[in-house]
Amino acid sequence: MRRLCPLLGLILLIFLASRLGASGIVIEAVVEATAPEEAGAREGDVFYTWTRPANPPVNPEPASGTLESPFDWRWMEIEQAPRGTIELRGERQGEPLVLQVPIGLWEAQVRPVLPADLEDLYQRGKELVDQEKIEEGVARWQQVTERAGADWRVRAWMWLRIALVWDKKAGGSE
Repeated sequence: MRRLCPLLGLILLIFLASRLGASGIVIEAVVEATAPEEAGAREGDVFYTWTRPANPPVNPEPASGTLESPFDWRWMEIEQAPRGTIELRGERQGEPLVLQVPIGLWEAQVRPVLPADLEDLYQRGKELVDQEKIEEGVARWQQVTERAGADWRVRAWMWLRIALVWDKKAGGSE
């Protein structure tokens, strides 16, 4: 038993370190009649990893990856989802969650997992943008980019969201 305790402590430390460093993505919205909705994805679900089993003959090798940002989600959606069922691993309200997402239309809006202070700023900006107070909302989102520090994924994603909002306001399309 004495030999087992240090080993269990090491395993726990590795697990906690991996969870603290895990970025992940949060589902903001899932469109009805899409593959993620059919699989049970809901607003607020957090996903950290994905796996696609082999699907011979076209895709004889399995694939897997981490979801560190919305860019990883989009890549998986474009490159891997058409090749076979995707298993998403994450959590819902703190409980483990595993979803099997079939081949089909993927239509979900996602965002990165954010530290509490950035999430609050982001949500306040989103509420303002949703109320069509674009300038005020974008100002909050610019604060997110400034406070994201060295996290280029959050900064790049936030600048993309800002650009899409301005484009939509100017009459462009998403």
